[in-house]
This record gives sequence, C-alpha cells and structure tokens, in this order.
Amino acid sequence: MKNISVIFFDIDNTLLNHTGAETRGIQHMQEKYFPLEDSQTFKSIWDKQTKLFWQKFERKELTFAQQRTERIKAIWQLYRKAITNEQSEKLFQEYLSSYESSWKAFPEVIDVLERLNKQGIRLGILSNGAKSQQLQKLQIMGIDQYIDPKLLVVSEEAGFAKPEAQIFQFAQERAQTSGSKILFIGDNPTVDIAPARKYGWNALLIDYFGKYPDTADIKSLAGLRNIVVIFKE
Repeated sequence: MKNISVIFFDIDNTLLNHTGAETRGIQHMQEKYFPLEDSQTFKSIWDKQTKLFWQKFERKELTFAQQRTERIKAIWQLYRKAITNEQSEKLFQEYLSSYESSWKAFPEVIDVLERLNKQGIRLGILSNGAKSQQLQKLQIMGIDQYIDPKLLVVSEEAGFAKPEAQIFQFAQERAQTSGSKILFIGDNPTVDIAPARKYGWNALLIDYFGKYPDTADIKSLAGLRNIVVIFKE
C-alpha cells in the first residue's frame, strides 16, 4: 500500500460509534413501550428487523423512508400490537431523536483525520443511506471540515449501494485517480472490504467491537498510525 492519495471511509462503526448510539436509542424505546420485555431480547428483535428492512432498501424493494416505518410496524406486530403508518413514523422519529442525540466519533478519529489531511491525502466518504443524514453525522462529529465535498459519496445520490461495483466506480470517477492509489476503510467484510478489493482498491477492515478477530486489519482508526506506508511519499 504505497502512494495512497485518496482514502474513503465508511461512517457507521468506522468513524461514528453507531453501535453505542443505536443501543441507547433501542433502550429508550424498550423502556418506554415494552418495559416488561427483557432488554437483550428486545434489542435482538430490533437488530434483526433493522437488518432485514435495510437489506430490502439496498435491494431497492423499499425507499429509505419505507424501510424505517416498515421496520417499526414489523417489531410492533411481533408483539401483537397493530399500528398505523402514521404511528409508525412517529415512533421511528422518537427513536431517531434518541439515536441522533447519542452520535459521537470514536476518540481518535479527529486526530487521525487531521494528520492525514495535513499530509495532503484527500479524504472522502463512501456510505449507504441518505445523503442528508450522513452529512449530518459528519457535522455533529465535527469532521466535515476534513472531507472533500467532491468525495462525499452516498448511495442515495449515486443511485447504487455497496456492495455493487457501480458505487465504487462512481467514487473512483469522483476521485479522478487509479484504484491502486485509493484506500477504503470499513467495518463490514462483505459490504465494504471484499467489493473494494475486487474493484482494485486497497482496503482495511476495521473492527472496534471484536467481531472479526481473525481477519481484521486494524482494531481502531488509531491503528493507521502504525501503517506508515499508506501516506504519500
């Protein structure tokens, strides 16, 4: 990995502690609406439905807004509580408010991005989701200043979602460089790392929560400090 000139980052669980914020949001909903339910059981159900409906969004079977409301309706129905679309939307907004109020960057993120930025490496984002929400995350974390606006690539705008090759092509065209000079850092081996490498990019699997102990390249963004060959020569 030499002469890297562009680094794209995933956002959730790469720059932002998504798991921590999500856990606090789920806990709020469980304590308010299902106080007698075991918290771990409720979180397991929530996580499963979130993944299910997010995959439907990625397959373009649902819009971004629909995957939110349908997810809530499915969870409530599992508890035999029927709700309307309007109620579902209100409930999701309540969860979203709790989730967003807990957004925080991992401790070393700003320091690492600042160092990379000073070395002249262009920094970008390659993420699935809605552009407005992803930009909001960057702003709340205080790291939007380090990201090249031309390299803010989000599936909603690109028209393709990871792991589709087209979104990597879209990002590379924005970067106006060869794949050998691009590094992508993400937390998902299937959605982030495998397709990036298949497209000819360099890629590092980051694993803050120890999900991939045998295959992770770095355990936190701080690990980049020890990979000096990524920096421009």
